[in-house]
Amino acid sequence: METSVPRIARGWILAFYVPMFGGLLWGSWARLPTTVALLTTALVLLLAAGFLPLLTTVLTAEGLSQMTFRGRVEIRWRDVRGVKLGHRGRVDLESINGTRARVSAIFYNDFDATLQWLADRLTPVWPADDS
Repeated sequence: METSVPRIARGWILAFYVPMFGGLLWGSWARLPTTVALLTTALVLLLAAGFLPLLTTVLTAEGLSQMTFRGRVEIRWRDVRGVKLGHRGRVDLESINGTRARVSAIFYNDFDATLQWLADRLTPVWPADDS
């Protein structure tokens, strides 16, 4: 059974986090000393940088691709040798050549469908259900 490829809910992510980070920056520059405002700005930029792989992840029928600070990471589904499931829908993938990528299902349009879609493609290495 072929299902449609899950898509990231970028609109909701940006609509929530951009005002939050903007408010933090505005509040720090409007009310705090310059050095504290600079430190707050650096912290906000560091936190925002963590969204780069999240917002650039592309799932396809063949594999996934995402941008990191070390360049673009591409992993084909058939090359995945390990899957670790984390909390809140985090799926960590490791390929046969050691490349790692993370898919956060919580940021997709349909959480359960995204996890099922990944499980269908990664059946040989998907962790067994312990229930």
